[in-house]
Amino acid sequence: MDILSIAHRTLKALINYRDLSASGKLPDGAPTLPALSAGESMVGAYVNDPSAFSDLVLFSTGGIYVFRVGSWEHVPFVKIVRTVAPENKEKVSGFMLQLDDGSSFWVPVTGSKAGRFFDAFEVLRFVDRVLADGLPQT
Repeated sequence: MDILSIAHRTLKALINYRDLSASGKLPDGAPTLPALSAGESMVGAYVNDPSAFSDLVLFSTGGIYVFRVGSWEHVPFVKIVRTVAPENKEKVSGFMLQLDDGSSFWVPVTGSKAGRFFDAFEVLRFVDRVLADGLPQT
């Protein structure tokens, strides 16, 4: 299964998720999209705070981008060794990625589906599925 299909199946039900695969455009007021590598394209965005677009998370065919403190941080999928699920399941604000150089990368995902399920677990499932399928090559 390709990454766009995984995103559609896993993330489409999340209220804060925006599919960018066709338009490649964020909502008005959002920061300018980061420069992508050759052959890389936008998949979607998770909007944590639509009023300020702080901790905006983008998914591309090659990795994850997070807009923090006025600039984009990026981690390619090929650098991710494993995902680390939140320890506390009562108040979840994101999850950690362990990278191949021993460092960590925080992915903020603060919403919840109908107040019952935290979106972070669905986004984590998306990343796990992408890594398991061995899709990203950029």
